[in-house]
Amino acid sequence: MTPHPVSDRSVSAAPAIRLLWVAALLAGSLSTPTPVEAGVRLPQVFADHMVLQRGRPIPIWGWAAPDADVSVSLAGQTGTAKADAVGRFRVDLPALEAGGPHELVVSADDTLKRTDVMVGDVWLCIGQSNMQWKLSQAATAGRDVPGSTDERLRLCMVPTMVATAPQDDVAAVWAVSGPGSAAGFSAVAWHFGRELRSRLDVPVGVMQIAAGAIPIESFLSPEGCAQEPSQASFPRIAAQVRTDLRRIRERAIEESVSAWRVQVLKAIEDDRPLPGWTPPAVPDAIAQRGWMPLGLYHGAVHPLIPYGLRGLALYQGEANNGQGLEYLAKLRALIAGYRGLWGDASLPVLFVQLAPWAKYPPGNVEGIWEAQRLALDIPRTAMVVTTDLVPDLNDIHPNRKQEVGQRLALAALATAYGRADVVSSGPLVRDTAVEGDSIRVTFDHVGSGLAARDGKPLDSFEVGTAAGFVPARAEVDGQTVVVRAD
Repeated sequence: MTPHPVSDRSVSAAPAIRLLWVAALLAGSLSTPTPVEAGVRLPQVFADHMVLQRGRPIPIWGWAAPDADVSVSLAGQTGTAKADAVGRFRVDLPALEAGGPHELVVSADDTLKRTDVMVGDVWLCIGQSNMQWKLSQAATAGRDVPGSTDERLRLCMVPTMVATAPQDDVAAVWAVSGPGSAAGFSAVAWHFGRELRSRLDVPVGVMQIAAGAIPIESFLSPEGCAQEPSQASFPRIAAQVRTDLRRIRERAIEESVSAWRVQVLKAIEDDRPLPGWTPPAVPDAIAQRGWMPLGLYHGAVHPLIPYGLRGLALYQGEANNGQGLEYLAKLRALIAGYRGLWGDASLPVLFVQLAPWAKYPPGNVEGIWEAQRLALDIPRTAMVVTTDLVPDLNDIHPNRKQEVGQRLALAALATAYGRADVVSSGPLVRDTAVEGDSIRVTFDHVGSGLAARDGKPLDSFEVGTAAGFVPARAEVDGQTVVVRAD
């Protein structure tokens, strides 16, 4: 029997037959896969105004018709590939020197072009609210936003998408630095990029993935967790959330179909046109769980792999405060995972020391500080100190972002570029030695010697005893500090 259109009221079919036919249509609509988009397509991170990493092969990937021949050209270099059975392709172009602007052309059944493409250095900047803090909110905004135009500094805003499984694409947007793009961009990342661009004299692209109150667990990758036994549970938690969400959606669809079925039966009984069915708008449970392990990695970081990077900058830790040395294992997992995923075992990783805040419980921030200091044992890492950049200890978002970005740039110059002519860090404790009734503290990164910044006696040293920490007297002695306490 050939079914008639549901809008044909002249047909008096048996109710059961008509309902079965509509149910068959419904089953087909639920099970038929979405057609593959025609033509060649690139991830959204490949956009006008982007910066591609200099000095190493340039991966370009995307989608085309299955088995299609794909050609990619940039700055006089051309590469080809054949799309696989589901349409994915990747072409690795030869390394290029810094320069531009260029045009990227990708051709298969049709052609895509990306213009104003620069080749230089690309840094991925991730973190929570202090990395997210806008240039327009920083202490120097009145000067920096109007003066932010720089044709060779490019800003890439990556939405903080949280997902339960690795995503193929994310709505990243590239822009030339200027008042319209820089004002809402990360102040730390902007100052970092501008300082590097000025000192290196090459195009620089900075990519921002930052959101407030996000713990480091959301940035971890399954590959990184696999290398740190203490973090092995997080991929399992993410998988369980994915399963739970699928069940929520399936249940919502079943309930919607049941209610629709009642409406269809009533319409048949009344000889009225059958109502249509629209899939229910199921609330995205993930939107309420931005903290979920691996969530930002799946939704925002994974779609960028293997986009060429020069290094990673991290400003995060407020949401993990109180975890102490547990945070060290998470840092190790993040660094090992990203280095493996980008295929660069020596990928430079810079991180910003958590700034002090009056409302942190006693002892909490010191634990994070120690974890961050110990992470410097990981090769090709550097830490930016912030304890002197907090004018108001009651503000968890200190607004002196220019200095943080500049210090990140100095750390990058030393760690990623091997520059020995920069002072890349403040003094860091190397060792202590008991000498009679005093303790002598030696430091790395002392430059020409140590001095109190304000010229006053040192007042921030304590000595640990069985009863706890007590205030201590301290004085500079050449390139060391001598500490005493009764």
